[in-house]
Amino acid sequence: MKKATRLFLKQRPNAEYVMVEEVKLDGALPNHCYQNAEKLAKTNEADLMIVSGWMVGDYFGERGTPIIPHYWVCNEKTNRYYDSTPKPDNNTQNFDYVEDFDIFKYGSKDAYLPLSLKLLSNGKWQARNELGTGYIDLDKVDVEQLYKLRFNSKD
Repeated sequence: MKKATRLFLKQRPNAEYVMVEEVKLDGALPNHCYQNAEKLAKTNEADLMIVSGWMVGDYFGERGTPIIPHYWVCNEKTNRYYDSTPKPDNNTQNFDYVEDFDIFKYGSKDAYLPLSLKLLSNGKWQARNELGTGYIDLDKVDVEQLYKLRFNSKD
């Protein structure tokens, strides 16, 4: 488990580190994690359910560690997790997965995902603004606040 994942779990005490297996799914699209998870959950495995959480990326020095909200599926009977969202061909990152149901709790049809995060090497948290043009400093990682900021950061 990455150092950033351990620090993130301290911010999100109800979240849980999980091992996730990447799987190929015909028709799955990059950056459409909810739709991909929904499509996989509707396959012939009746025990699959959609779960929400975060992907903790690799540390990039001054640029920090990206932490991306995400959806994938869990087999309720086997407690195994699967991610059907394809990564870009040029992706060299390894991701840790953190299950966090607050993304489901505060999500809506207007916003499936809260803002993405990054953890800086000095321990500061930032959220990427909705336009992707900058970052918002955070005192803590609060999923409800990240959804609210998503709508307020478009200005």
